Amino acid sequence: MKFTYNARIALQCQVEAAIAAGKDVILRIDVQGAATVRSMLPGVVSVFLVAETEKSLVQRLIARKTDELESLVKRVQTAKAELERAQEFDYVVVNADGAMERTVAHIQAILEAEKAKVRPHTK
Repeated sequence: MKFTYNARIALQCQVEAAIAAGKDVILRIDVQGAATVRSMLPGVVSVFLVAETEKSLVQRLIARKTDELESLVKRVQTAKAELERAQEFDYVVVNADGAMERTVAHIQAILEAEKAKVRPHTK
């Protein structure tokens, strides 16, 4: 996700308003978008979702039947490059095939753990 200046300001205002209202905010963005959000909103908690294996990622993409081969190859290459930046995130959650409930439970546990911290999350 690429942000223009106005989109950044709008997103920042929306996220800050939701947080001020006591809501949890989850954004589905790529690693570049996550870096932008972290720079705009210091102290946010970031979670990197990853497939179990490259093979399972490829199988998922093929099963969707939404992309041509060239596009699939590019998506896998992008995923590999993004995986190299996983250390920039606070948490990594494996999104295993057939285990959506477990993935959601892990993210919920992260949210609850962050709320229970004595010292707020800061960068």
